[in-house]
Amino acid sequence: MKPISAWLKSLRSGSRPLVFDVGANIGSKTQEFLSAGAKVVCFEPQPACVDALRQRFRRNHRVVVVPTALGANKGQAELSICTDAPTISTLSTTWKAGRFKDHNWDRTETVPVTTLDAAIEQYGMPFYCKIDVEGFEHPVLTGLTRPIPVLSFEFCAEGLAQTRPCIDLLDTLGYGAFNICLGEARTYLMPGAVSATELWNRLKVLGDPLAWGDIYATTASRIPDSELLPKLPSRRLNTIN
Repeated sequence: MKPISAWLKSLRSGSRPLVFDVGANIGSKTQEFLSAGAKVVCFEPQPACVDALRQRFRRNHRVVVVPTALGANKGQAELSICTDAPTISTLSTTWKAGRFKDHNWDRTETVPVTTLDAAIEQYGMPFYCKIDVEGFEHPVLTGLTRPIPVLSFEFCAEGLAQTRPCIDLLDTLGYGAFNICLGEARTYLMPGAVSATELWNRLKVLGDPLAWGDIYATTASRIPDSELLPKLPSRRLNTIN
C-alpha cells in the first residue's frame, strides 16, 4: 500500500478529477465516481460504514476513506444512528422530525468533525463535491469559504427552510448557476442552469410534499459536461407544473 504522503502527492498532481464524497455511507456513489475515472476522498463518520468502505475499496489506490464528519468547525458532534436504516443516520435534530420521524435512532456516537476548508487544505481542491448528510447540509457548507468548482447537496420538501440558507450561502460564495435532480434521477429537472433566485422559486412550486433530490451548483455560467455529473434533458421541459 502507498504511504499516505505518496498518495496525496499523486492525488494533487494526477490528471484524474478529484471528488469529495461527503456522507459516503457504504460507497455506492463512490463506485460511480470511480467508474467515471475520478479519484475519491470519502468522508463518513459511521464506524460500520467506515469498515464497509475500507473493505470495499481496500485494493483501490484511487480511494481514501476519512472516518470523519464535516461541519462548520473542527471538533466533535453527536451522531444519531438508526441501525435498521443507517442511510438516515444524522447529526441534525431537525432531520429526525421529518419524514423519518417514526424511525428509531437507537444509539449515538461521538464522532470527529472537520471542515471542507480543512479537507481542501489536506487533500487538494476537488473538481466536484457531493454532500449527502441527512439534514446537516448547512453546517457542512458553512465550513467552506472558497468555492469548489461544482458541488451538490441533498434537499427534501419538508426541509426547505433549511435549504434556503444553503442556497443563500452558495450565492454569497459566488455560485451563479444551479439545477435540480429529483430523487435518483440522473437528468436535470430544468433544461438549463438558473440563478439562486430562480432555483428557489422552482423549489417552492414542486408540489410534492415528499419531493427530494439534489441541488447542483457551479461557479461557472453553466454546469459543465462531465461523466461525473447528471446530463441535461434531451428535450425542453415545462419547468413550472
